[in-house]
Amino acid sequence: MAKAYIIGPTLGMNRLNIDAFRAMAGKLEKMGHDPIVPHDLFNDEDNEPGGLTIDEAITRRVAELQNCDLAVMMPGFMIDRIAMQEMTHARAFGLQVVKYEDLYKLEEWIQQ
Repeated sequence: MAKAYIIGPTLGMNRLNIDAFRAMAGKLEKMGHDPIVPHDLFNDEDNEPGGLTIDEAITRRVAELQNCDLAVMMPGFMIDRIAMQEMTHARAFGLQVVKYEDLYKLEEWIQQ
């Protein structure tokens, strides 16, 4: 079971886009992956104004990325500067980085 970190847009989105991340996690679980939702790395106080700085949030996310096998990019990830930094780190760590829409193709290739 691959540990799959989900990367997607959060900044400026309603509830930090948590519903889309949860839906993605459910799909990844059905595919046999162990999904990591970045929102779960923080408690409610961290997500409040004045909680963590952007740098602290990125540090926490990057630390988790180092323990993953795969990074799955949600649609719209490119509009979020944190998501772009996560993608850059995932590639630097040598993770398989795949857009969600291409994940099924990757799964088929792995199973061959």
